[in-house]
Amino acid sequence: MADALERGHDEEDLALMFGVSVPTVRATLTLLDATQAVKDAVESGTVTVTQARQLASLKPEEQREKVAEIEAATAGTTGHEKARRQRSGLG
Repeated sequence: MADALERGHDEEDLALMFGVSVPTVRATLTLLDATQAVKDAVESGTVTVTQARQLASLKPEEQREKVAEIEAATAGTTGHEKARRQRSGLG
């Protein structure tokens, strides 16, 4: 998506190209600004994409700290308990 923006396409063009809404394009582009720690946490399932979008709005050091807190809080948990701890880590 970022490449298409650099080539002169706007968010509406991207939405049409990928078959998604403009808000989805904006949210996805927000993730590109996240630190590698946040991206890795999404990849591993430690945080959801929605949570990653929230984290991306923080300063880089705060992003890394929050990811570390969430990883520690959710270690060894699954299901609803994991989701609850993920939410509390962002709260």
